Amino acid sequence: MVDAFVSTWKLVHRKNFDDYTKSLATRQVASMTKPTTIIKKNGDTNIKKHRALLRTRRSAFS
Repeated sequence: MVDAFVSTWKLVHRKNFDDYTKSLATRQVASMTKPTTIIKKNGDTNIKKHRALLRTRRSAFS
């Protein structure tokens, strides 16, 4: 099932994101970033990497 999602995904649109971030101090930075999610498969291991302006998160599972 993961095979169908193996690709690079880029954020295109945020619905109501400004309303959500009104109370956050990082609102200006958050509104400028458009995160990218990369889903890969390495044998039996599935890897998801989420890249944003300030940090990258990686998780692997089988």
